[in-house]
Amino acid sequence: MSHLKTEYAQDLRPLPELIRRKDGANDEPAEWVIDPCAAERGVPRTAVLLRHMVTPIQNFDLDRVIRAHEMMHAKVSPGDRKPWTDRGIATDRALVCAEEARVNFLVEKAGFDLEHLEDGTEMNAGERIAERGDWAEAVYFTACISGTGGINKYLTGIRRHKPGWGPRLRRIHQLVQKELRRIWREDRHSLTSTRTCTGVMDPQNELIEGFLHTEQIAEYLDRLADPAESGDDEKEEDESNEGSSGDGEDGEDGERGDAPGKNDGEEGGAPISKQDLEKHQPNRASDSGSWAQLNVKTQNLTRHVPGGLGKRRIATNMGRNPRRIARYLTDPQRRIFDRKVKGNGGVVLIDYSGSMALSEKDVLDIMEAAPGCTVACYTTNSMDKDGKANCWILGEKGRMTTAIPGSRGGNGVDYPALVWAIQQKQRRNAPVVWVTDGGVIAPHQSYSDTLGMQCIKTCIKSKVLIRRDVEDAVELLTDLGSGKPVKQWWPRYFTTSYRRVTGTDLTVGT
Repeated sequence: MSHLKTEYAQDLRPLPELIRRKDGANDEPAEWVIDPCAAERGVPRTAVLLRHMVTPIQNFDLDRVIRAHEMMHAKVSPGDRKPWTDRGIATDRALVCAEEARVNFLVEKAGFDLEHLEDGTEMNAGERIAERGDWAEAVYFTACISGTGGINKYLTGIRRHKPGWGPRLRRIHQLVQKELRRIWREDRHSLTSTRTCTGVMDPQNELIEGFLHTEQIAEYLDRLADPAESGDDEKEEDESNEGSSGDGEDGEDGERGDAPGKNDGEEGGAPISKQDLEKHQPNRASDSGSWAQLNVKTQNLTRHVPGGLGKRRIATNMGRNPRRIARYLTDPQRRIFDRKVKGNGGVVLIDYSGSMALSEKDVLDIMEAAPGCTVACYTTNSMDKDGKANCWILGEKGRMTTAIPGSRGGNGVDYPALVWAIQQKQRRNAPVVWVTDGGVIAPHQSYSDTLGMQCIKTCIKSKVLIRRDVEDAVELLTDLGSGKPVKQWWPRYFTTSYRRVTGTDLTVGT
């Protein structure tokens, strides 16, 4: 009988020897050492460089999911985390926990049911962490089991001693899962890639591409692990929330998936939002910054501007066939010919702070260069009251205003205005142009790499084109309308921040 059990166990042995990577970790075929272990938290492990895996080998659901988890580590995890910790962007504990979240997510995408990934210790772990008041470990452990079947039991244990922690930890779990889903939708290959990026992020080390996503989430966890974020005084989470894992696309727990709840910032800490996940920088929360609330107002659009979405004929004083001969006597410019214009729409967002200028002619030139486009400007200052307009629509749908608002002298809403502008695209391929000098500033703060990187990542992701002034924007829109190739331009603020944070340059065409 003992002999039969041994053969049965060997039949379920994982085969990491079949895995190949692009970083050279498993280029040479060699046998791995597989040691069996109990299906208990903290016991299974994988050492990629040593080719050593400790994993359960029994034919149970939990054992199978753990084996898949360790095989995914062998496939995508770096063999050595030291080059990543040496970068100073995230702590080793945060990197370990964020990698657990990434690996679990990929295991689920491979077809395994993560509801089986719990060993019954999650509730006790939550109680112990909450009882000793270890907020940092509460955050890290949340990432470790995010997306697994043990998350609800863990949060139940947390609530028994720290009821105010429950909503925030669930929020962290939701946003980590949502960020992983976003990356998977946009570029799933980068999430699993082991391609090395020598000299791009760190000239001294070969860093694998996929782990960069882990580092970004880990940096987010480190900032949230600050005790000031614990929110002890927050009201207890609704009992109904404990019945689901709460990792739906847009917040299946009754909260929006991309913004904090109303009480997130009222007591015991700052709000947690999706934007925190997008700050790829080594600095901690001391310079993270927060933007003012965006308040959009549509100006009185009284002036008609020829053109609109789709193909249209408009009068011109040049051509071959005088289709509008009646205008010879009525039109001072004698525009008796026709020409076709194709309005693809688009959005032009103008930084209207003290360093920028704007006139009625500028708006007219933009709308003539891009028929059917929307033109908006934004500006605010620290003296503005909540609810006061700080972003104005100056033209849309072939009509524009003749009353340009006065500048408030400051920025304050650069990033919210940028996100809003992207959402106004009339068509999927409509361009978004941002006229700015790159000096993005939150209220009561100066420029920081955190604010700059937040805007840079959004521009890259949504293909926002940047220009230094309206004249350059008009030239860009004209080139786009005629089908000419265009290149991206980056302000000095952005190029400096990107180099400081990532170790590489923002190049033309990025």
